[in-house]
Amino acid sequence: MIRFIKGNIHLLAVSWGHFVNDFFMSLVPVTMFAFATELKLNATEMSAILFVIMTAGTFFQPIVGMLIDRVQKSILLIYGLIAITIGMSLSGFITNFYLLGIVVGISALGSSIYHPLGSTITIHKTNLSRGKSLSIFMTVGGFAATAAPLIAIPLVTQYGLKSLIIFIIPGLLTAMFLYMAKVQDVKWTDDKKVKTEGRGGWKSLSKSQQFNLSIPMMISIVLKSLYSAVVLLV
Repeated sequence: MIRFIKGNIHLLAVSWGHFVNDFFMSLVPVTMFAFATELKLNATEMSAILFVIMTAGTFFQPIVGMLIDRVQKSILLIYGLIAITIGMSLSGFITNFYLLGIVVGISALGSSIYHPLGSTITIHKTNLSRGKSLSIFMTVGGFAATAAPLIAIPLVTQYGLKSLIIFIIPGLLTAMFLYMAKVQDVKWTDDKKVKTEGRGGWKSLSKSQQFNLSIPMMISIVLKSLYSAVVLLV
């Protein structure tokens, strides 16, 4: 076990960071009922907030991914996590609809940074195969969709939206963990072997690797779709 941890410290650190990142992505959506009451939001405004979060955190990933390929800075992974941690944790103090949209939108961009960069580090810096590495990365992150409502809803119901600030502690501790794991030192541009193995994308994976990767991806998509549907319907 110790040998496994030492040989895959970057994978474990980035995967845990993925969980924390996706937890913050779910934080405002699952507590939207409280924001609606506090800010007197109607259905259109609630949908707009959710749209901003999903757009900034998901649909911008290809664009951010291309920029990351040019910049080649692993430290951005930590910066992205810090951004989403601070923004989402402070969202409970915001009393204006437009300001809330701006803050959560900018914060969610941290997720657009984390996913493509985290996947790159996961593939290139591990002793496991790419399929297994990505499976761990995706599965750990996928559980955040179920953990967020279980933790955040009772907290907000009991203590109000300002209690979301407590999550800044585990978020910053996770960023520190990533730094101590030296994720910021990971290089992939100077490694010719990595360059060669990194080509081909999905098609370069074996059928077993594709199967192992597809399962956690589907679980993650289903879980996120379910909680989003529940929030909108409720």
